Amino acid sequence: MTVALIDNKNVWDDFIDASPQGQLFHKWDALKIIEKHTGYKLYNYAVYKGNAIIGVFPVFYRNINGIKAIFSPPPNTCVPYMGFAMCTEYMGLKQKRKEHYLSSVVDEVNAEINKLGPNFISANIIPGFIDVRPFKWNHYAGDLNFTFVIDLERSLEDILASFDSTCKKNIKKMEKLGLPIEPTTDAETFFDIMNRRYNEQGIKMPMISARYLHDIREAFPDNIKLYFLYNEGRVSGLNGNIEFKDKVTLWLGNANMHMDFAANDYLVWQFIKSAKERGFRQLEIQGAGEKRLSEFKSKFSPNLELCHYIYKKDNLGKLAEVAYANIIRKKWV
Repeated sequence: MTVALIDNKNVWDDFIDASPQGQLFHKWDALKIIEKHTGYKLYNYAVYKGNAIIGVFPVFYRNINGIKAIFSPPPNTCVPYMGFAMCTEYMGLKQKRKEHYLSSVVDEVNAEINKLGPNFISANIIPGFIDVRPFKWNHYAGDLNFTFVIDLERSLEDILASFDSTCKKNIKKMEKLGLPIEPTTDAETFFDIMNRRYNEQGIKMPMISARYLHDIREAFPDNIKLYFLYNEGRVSGLNGNIEFKDKVTLWLGNANMHMDFAANDYLVWQFIKSAKERGFRQLEIQGAGEKRLSEFKSKFSPNLELCHYIYKKDNLGKLAEVAYANIIRKKWV
């Protein structure tokens, strides 16, 4: 096995599109936009067996006041997970071969990362990928995070019937109002509304800037969709969704500007219907790892999926974690 940096967009994206672990934010243009707006340096590592790539691992490096930090993904990007992606045939391999491939990817990339002399390393692994043992064997520690997923291969009737009774009542009331949900390309207004709602709750906005949101949406207009819910001509709710492969992810939003009606219940249900009608197999509702968010989102009776957050830190990195708690420990939920 050999490791190399990939500098060819087509080679990289072809692999991500085929990989079962490949996510939208693994894509070349997304990584480059993240690099541009965060100031972190991107390293697109690939591990080869002969001429074939068996796995890739994008990481971002930055020296923060003398602390060398590596992230996958970087903080303040609202990227929920990144980490490695394996080749198409990986899932069909026998267990021994799987372990060999995965260990090779982790070992080779870890060796390259170590050459940068990092004090802190972290990665958020995609949901459902439970085998993080090679990281443990390389002296990483880990925490658990969670996400919610709704199976869209069931009928709409079954999906709706599984909702909490209050949620169903809210949806019925909202549907009688017939409020419009309109797509928008206005990332700046979308960002400003979200930022205002976070400030009202005493929470710092977890996204770098409106320009970052604008650029990432412009790069992926077919995958990142922003929506406004209108009531009497004013924005009363909003959502930003990711559509990639067989899944729709409710990514940004759930910001109800008027508490006299259940905008969020209505929005989630409308996106479920739309996703199913267009042939998607899953709808992800992020936020299962935080009690405040989970209490709302669990009423849609989603399935709970496990995500791994893995990290490694030396003594300097431990001090930095305390000093930069809002940067290093902030995981997008």
